[in-house]
Amino acid sequence: MKINITACQFRVEKVSTFDEFQKQVEELITLVPENSDYIIFPELLTIGLSATFGEQDASSVTRIDEYTNQYKELFRSI
Repeated sequence: MKINITACQFRVEKVSTFDEFQKQVEELITLVPENSDYIIFPELLTIGLSATFGEQDASSVTRIDEYTNQYKELFRSI
């Protein structure tokens, strides 16, 4: 059995809303070959969401967890 795996490179950018993050992910998905069985995203994919909380400090990084349900649903839909 042959399995096709695509590893994505994602440019981390500050975003001001989850919708901007979603747009980045959706644009990235358009570059993935259609015959991919699995897509691997970078470990720090969601770090840009920390900018949505204003001040850039350790608390903004830990608050990314507030988006967990939204990005899980995003990737389920993809």
